[in-house]
Amino acid sequence: CLWKGVHLDAGSNAVKATAIIGGATLTDALEWRYSGKPSIVRIKAGDIAGFTTSAGLRFGSDMYFEGGTAKGISLSDTRAKDLAVAAAEPRLYDSYRVGDFSYHLPLLDGRYKVTLHFVEPVASTVGERVFDVRANGTTIVRHLDIFAAVGGLRKGYTRSFPITVKSGLLSLDFHATKGQAVLSACEIVAE
Repeated sequence: CLWKGVHLDAGSNAVKATAIIGGATLTDALEWRYSGKPSIVRIKAGDIAGFTTSAGLRFGSDMYFEGGTAKGISLSDTRAKDLAVAAAEPRLYDSYRVGDFSYHLPLLDGRYKVTLHFVEPVASTVGERVFDVRANGTTIVRHLDIFAAVGGLRKGYTRSFPITVKSGLLSLDFHATKGQAVLSACEIVAE
């Protein structure tokens, strides 16, 4: 089951599930301990395991998304050797979500800095993949062509912007104007 919009508090969080099956009430309970900060969300797109950087930043598994397809680049593949050289954290860029897709992130209201991490995994020419990114309906990245921005294939690229969250939700929409949109990771940190 997935419950979107549930915020965990720092420390202990009690979870209790109850169902009536065949007239009998069944209950199960557990405790989740949350040691993170509710003002920081890091997601590694296209990855179900998540990743911790060499600086100790934890990127969780791909969730809160709608649409798109998860894909990956094998770092042992000889075609990926440029990814290992071009990015300080190659594992951050070895998976991605591709297509037209959205992320709907439950956040506390306030001001945040959003950093999006991109890699061009397959396009081989400028203009082959061009897309926009909207945050809560406002276009914040227009006509992004990663290949053109970094001058080649499989090189890490980031874009950051401030955003104010209201009503407890940040929606990030990725829509291609040519090819398919792509995202490797996102970070949302309270300012």
